[in-house]
Amino acid sequence: MNREEIINYSANSECAALIIRHSIREKITDAKDSFYQLLTPEGKQYAVDKKNLWHL
Repeated sequence: MNREEIINYSANSECAALIIRHSIREKITDAKDSFYQLLTPEGKQYAVDKKNLWHL
């Protein structure tokens, strides 16, 4: 899932504006799934996968 896909996926969710404003810092892959780490201009960190957005 690339940045454009994340934005499209989240277009109808509460996360859309947040994700659109913030850039992907890195893609993280583990044994079960992969997700993207987002870093806001204010220094807050989030992670997003195909279903969820987490504040780190």
